[in-house]
Parts: sequence; structure tokens; C-alpha cells
Amino acid sequence: MTDLPQVPDELSARVPAEQRGPGLGRDAVRLLVSRGAAEVGHHAFGDLPDLLAAGDVLVARLVSRGVQFAPVSLHTGVASAEAFEPPYPERFVVPPVTAWLVNAARARRRAAARRHRAARGAPAGRIVAVGTTAVRALESATGPDGRVRAAAGWTDLVVTPERGVRAVDGLLTGLHEPTASHLLMLEAVASVTGDGEALRRAYAAAVRGRYLWHEFGDLHLVLPD
Repeated sequence: MTDLPQVPDELSARVPAEQRGPGLGRDAVRLLVSRGAAEVGHHAFGDLPDLLAAGDVLVARLVSRGVQFAPVSLHTGVASAEAFEPPYPERFVVPPVTAWLVNAARARRRAAARRHRAARGAPAGRIVAVGTTAVRALESATGPDGRVRAAAGWTDLVVTPERGVRAVDGLLTGLHEPTASHLLMLEAVASVTGDGEALRRAYAAAVRGRYLWHEFGDLHLVLPD
């Protein structure tokens, strides 16, 4: 997405806090939150548990307030590809327990929707992946029917808005360069298949708010409406 705002050099955080220049030495991670197509919020990373709901499944190492943890593995290749370069094939593992947890959470959410008993506030039962690698692994194990099956092997899957996502509802990730292929995945997760306006709004807010990019930067939480 070349029309995203350019990231000023002073917002690049490629090294730990203690090695950065003046003004970038903070080590408190900030959290940019996108909800659906319009809402953009600013939080501290410590607010993350309050932004999730009991019954959500976080594909990461966090278990709090009824949020479940479902492990996956993906053996990553090159961390920072060239501009517009798609990710390389990588090995992944989605164990049976993860497939079961994700399928069960999605089934409960569908049943609640059918009964019109969804709780007020954030809908429970969302599948929130931590990192683009978790999305790639989980989506590689998900069939066209939306069911996750235990799987292992090599994946060359590239998640794009055209392909869409079948199992993932939300994503916690870093802030990516405008030429990074990861942004196609963010568009897919945010269900922005047209002009990407929601993603542009979020990244413009991140630049205005002086969020930090790259490996030691801040985080972006993308959630459905």
C-alpha cells in the first residue's frame, strides 16, 4: 500500500530502547487499536486484557480473564523482506488442541448469534492472532469451510484481501512499512477489501501520535466492529 503515510526516520525503533537517540528511549509499549472501519483508539499495552472479552481465544502466551491461549508454531524466514516482496515458504505446526479451541470458540459464537444472546460490548469468541506468523500458520490449517484442522508442514500461503481470512477475527502486530507485504494481511483481517481506508486512518493516527515502528516499536491491535 504505497499511499500509506511515510514513516519519519525518528520513529524507527530497530534497536532496544537504551540504544536509541534522544526522545526515543522510552520502553513503555503503546497500543494503537483499530475497531472496524472507523474507530481508532490509543492505549498502553497493559490495557490489552481490558480490550478482550471472556471467551476470546488469543493465539499467543496470554491467559487472563477467561481469554484462552492456543499455541501455534511457524518457523520464520527473513524478518524484513524487500519492498513488496511476498513472504518465503515457512514450516508451521497447528496442534490438535489449537484446532479444537479455535473451532469450539467459533461454534459458541455462532450459536450465541443465532440465539441473539450476544453480550453487550465486545463480542466473545473472537480469534485474535498475535503476530502475522500466527495468522499465516492458522490460516494454512483452515479449509474453505472455515474449520481448522491439525496440520504441519510447509506453507507458501500469502494472506491478501482477495483471499480473505477464514479463522482469524483480529490481529495484534507491530507497525509495518508502507511497502511491506504484511499490510495485505492487515487489510484482510480488518475486512478492508476496497481502498484500505481504515488502515490508512490507523497509520496516519500512528504517525501523528508518534508511535514507534519496527522490531522494538509499538503495537497495533486490529479488531472487528
